[in-house]
Amino acid sequence: MALRGGPGRKRKSGLVLIKKPCFFGTAYTSTFANLEMTGKPLNYYKTYRDNIRAVTKAKVQEVAKATIHPERAVIMIVGDFEPSNKGGDKWPGPLDKLGKMHRLSLRDPMTGEGRK
Repeated sequence: MALRGGPGRKRKSGLVLIKKPCFFGTAYTSTFANLEMTGKPLNYYKTYRDNIRAVTKAKVQEVAKATIHPERAVIMIVGDFEPSNKGGDKWPGPLDKLGKMHRLSLRDPMTGEGRK
C-alpha cells in the first residue's frame, strides 16, 4: 500500500511505502475526520473546557429567550385517548387543561382503514 506523506520509506515517485497496514478506523483518524466533517478547528478539544467555562448564566438565558417559544410548544400523546384524558397520578386530566387539543385518528398502515 502506498500513500503520500505517511510513515515509511520514500520513493523517487514521491509515494511512501507503508511498512505497517494503515487502519482508518482508529480513534485518532476518526477524531480528525469528525472535526473536519463538522467544520470544527483542529484545536477544538484543546479549547473545549475553556469554552465551556466561558458560558455564563446570562448567555444561556439570552439564547433560551431567542430560541425557546413556549406559546408554540406542542404536546403529542400517543396511545389510548380515554385513559390519558382521564388523568392519573403522573399526569393531569382532562387533557384540554393543557391547551387547545387536536385529536387525530390514525389509519392502519397495512390496510389504510381508520382505526377504532
